[in-house]
Amino acid sequence: MLLTFVGDEVDVDILSALWSKNWNAVQSLLKEEGFDDVKEYYTCICRENKIFTRNGKTHTKYEYSRKWGIMESKDEFCSHCGKKGYIKYYYLGLNAKLKNWFRSESMCRKLLSHWDEREHWLGRVTSWPVN
Repeated sequence: MLLTFVGDEVDVDILSALWSKNWNAVQSLLKEEGFDDVKEYYTCICRENKIFTRNGKTHTKYEYSRKWGIMESKDEFCSHCGKKGYIKYYYLGLNAKLKNWFRSESMCRKLLSHWDEREHWLGRVTSWPVN
């Protein structure tokens, strides 16, 4: 999917060679960049197959219960429906994210740029006019 969005200035062969091939490689790369609490979760959006007939044809569709669960391993079961999670969810902990955000002066300036514009919003009791 990534390779469909790269421009002509990117060498696809080099990108393919450098791109992480599995979860362990991704974790190693993220740890090199300062993320130490990288986790892989499995999400279950609780659903059941419902069979119905319309115009003489039998169809199957999902009916969702509006419940969901997050499991720490692919072998755990959802506390709501008892099924295994089927959607992988990757989480980078907030602690490491904050450290990385403030690792360089230029990023600090970007993150705090709203403070340079504080005269527009600080102490106001009404919203800023939208043009």
